Amino acid sequence: SKRGELGEPEIDAVTYERGMPTPIDRRGHAKYVAGEMCETLCEHWGVGDDINFKPVCQLIEEICECRKVGANMLLNIGPNGDGTVSLMQQGIMESIGRWMRSYGDAIYNGRPWLYYDHTRDFIMKDAHDTSKAYLFHFNPGASSGDANVSLEINESKNSAFAGVECKVKSIAWMDSGKAVPFRQDGDTLITRLDGYPYGQNLCVRVAVMELAG
Repeated sequence: SKRGELGEPEIDAVTYERGMPTPIDRRGHAKYVAGEMCETLCEHWGVGDDINFKPVCQLIEEICECRKVGANMLLNIGPNGDGTVSLMQQGIMESIGRWMRSYGDAIYNGRPWLYYDHTRDFIMKDAHDTSKAYLFHFNPGASSGDANVSLEINESKNSAFAGVECKVKSIAWMDSGKAVPFRQDGDTLITRLDGYPYGQNLCVRVAVMELAG
């Protein structure tokens, strides 16, 4: 079948191969059908003589895009014949692990809730705690630092998220615990999103939201 197409009813998952997942219409199915993106660290499967690896930030963004629509991500590495893994591949996986240490709860516990056409930012609800949600902020860059030494400055910006029907009690960055300023106008959440402090950039930044009731 084509990428993302549901074939025989006996299957448990829809694969998007190396294409980005899209929402799955699960109506009318007798069981839950999962989505999965299969991705490589380079441009081929398995071991090879290669130095053309994908950027860590691209892979982290793809993990987030998968989870946004409830899909899994299978990230392939190519071990050598003796079972060892090249230093480049080790470094990529360790860097993704560094990101996961800050935001792993959002990836493992988050389930699709609110995503939009006008922005890559989105919000997921916690599968185990109805009072918790996660706000994913793409490409935040650095928000402070001396202009003479900073390679990138991204000042705070207001962002609006529609469809937030429950009352939000607080929002804080998962990496630092710093509060995120916000207000609610009906079901629209308006936030003031910071980039990372100068000297730090973990790509996608995630904040935890505390919801009322």
